[in-house]
Amino acid sequence: MAFNNVDANMEDDRTHVNSVLNRSGGVIWVEPVQYIIHCKTDTTNWPHDTQTGVLKLGSWLYLGRDLNLTIDEGEEVEMASSHSEWDITNVSKERNIRYYDCCPDEQYIDIEYNITIRRKVHSYKSVLYIPALCSISFNLLTFWLPYSDNQSKLFVNLFNALFVTLAIMVVYTKVPIVTSTVPLIVVYYTYSLGLIAATAVLSIAVKGMSVVSKPLPHGVTWFLHSGYLVYLGIEINDSAADCHMLCESEEMIAQTADLNERHKLAKVIDRICFVVFAFIYLILLLRLMP
Repeated sequence: MAFNNVDANMEDDRTHVNSVLNRSGGVIWVEPVQYIIHCKTDTTNWPHDTQTGVLKLGSWLYLGRDLNLTIDEGEEVEMASSHSEWDITNVSKERNIRYYDCCPDEQYIDIEYNITIRRKVHSYKSVLYIPALCSISFNLLTFWLPYSDNQSKLFVNLFNALFVTLAIMVVYTKVPIVTSTVPLIVVYYTYSLGLIAATAVLSIAVKGMSVVSKPLPHGVTWFLHSGYLVYLGIEINDSAADCHMLCESEEMIAQTADLNERHKLAKVIDRICFVVFAFIYLILLLRLMP
């Protein structure tokens, strides 16, 4: 029997199994039995996880002198089905002789099988990489949308948040619920959801900043007219000069110049956020994506 079998309702078919009698008088009786055991699972690197389970075989009824369990070194352990999601990577066997307090003079023999299995990854690639790359693309795309089209930005952020939430739910349908560890892929999607929320907040803040008709600080104005904007892919032009041809008063010229500078600042903030968020996503992929 298996000492750590958890299937209490296992059907006993011993009476329906024939024995094989050879010419030397030996009897071979093979018991067809299925044991269910629980292993201490660690799904941190799911689906690139490796699990180890222990199958302990022995007898509480017969002593070591009555039932001598031995290990056949030539036996092989393999999966019953080639369509299983697991591959057996290692099987170790150990024969133990134990003495218990109830009967210290009697020995009990048991055999432990330590079976190490590794999950097949190819069936989970669509759950892992495609949703992650799509979420990154959607979130970074919002920084390239026009700052004036704030509704489109919020719509993309909302769609992306629902997309990531659905991905987390799909992952949890694949991961065993009995585990005490959180997969890194779930941690990644959680951080990704936080970045999406931060993107939505930044979009609203940039939109509110761009419509305020107040002069910008001198340092910000100097930066907007410096050559550093070229590295962000923003053209440097002085729209105030063209405004002199269209505006009728100096006050309107000043208001238009301030508004143009705020629009340019909004574009600069979007480009800087794009670079920062892309760097954060790169770190998350390297650290959390299995």
